[in-house]
Amino acid sequence: MKSYEYLSKVYDELMTDVSYPDWAKYLSILLKENGVLKKSTLLEVGCGTGSISIELKKMGFDLIGLDISEEMLRKAEEKAREAGVIIPFICQDVSEVELHKKVDAVLAVCDVINYIHIDDLSIFFKGIYNALKPNGVLLFDISSLYKLKSILGNNTFFEDSEEMTFIWTNQISDENVIMDITLFIKEGELFRRFDEKHVQFIHSVKMIEKILNKSGFKTTMIYDCFSKNEVNEKSERIQFVAIRA
Repeated sequence: MKSYEYLSKVYDELMTDVSYPDWAKYLSILLKENGVLKKSTLLEVGCGTGSISIELKKMGFDLIGLDISEEMLRKAEEKAREAGVIIPFICQDVSEVELHKKVDAVLAVCDVINYIHIDDLSIFFKGIYNALKPNGVLLFDISSLYKLKSILGNNTFFEDSEEMTFIWTNQISDENVIMDITLFIKEGELFRRFDEKHVQFIHSVKMIEKILNKSGFKTTMIYDCFSKNEVNEKSERIQFVAIRA
């Protein structure tokens, strides 16, 4: 079973508390500050249902969306049509990025990097390096050690609505968080059960910087995400800005 095979059915409903327009605006500011202006071509890896790609496209950027989940991409294509924008979506593993034409910037938003094992990060960053033009920009974020251990931790989360029930149970170790997700989705008068397992890896800022540098990137800025503030011990999401050296 692929990740998000079933979660794709209710993913957008579960993410209603996220303001994608504000998130896209934040990313657009970082892009502009690093010389990536409107009409530039952006690649979003791990684009999911396309919410960020669609917002950036509406701002005037050209977008390519890439994700390993066919189910998520079908949702993305549907949403793009509804929004009146044209975005090519590619089904591809983010650890094996391969494009026919280089892009101005690459985005990996909302925990994409946490899904990649530390041993595979160098392969991922080298693939991104090859996809970028010289001096191209890489923007990505990670869920912090504080968030994964202190907020998600060994906890269970629950959500219930008329159409769906969602149970999310975490088991944490020094290396990762294993997330067991059970969904009950309404089909007619009954509910069908779906189960998925997700693994997010715990990455330190120093280790990511080290791998970036070895992969040919220069890390320019690291922020407490959604701001320009320095990372602190209670930062939940950490934003990286790196340049293809």
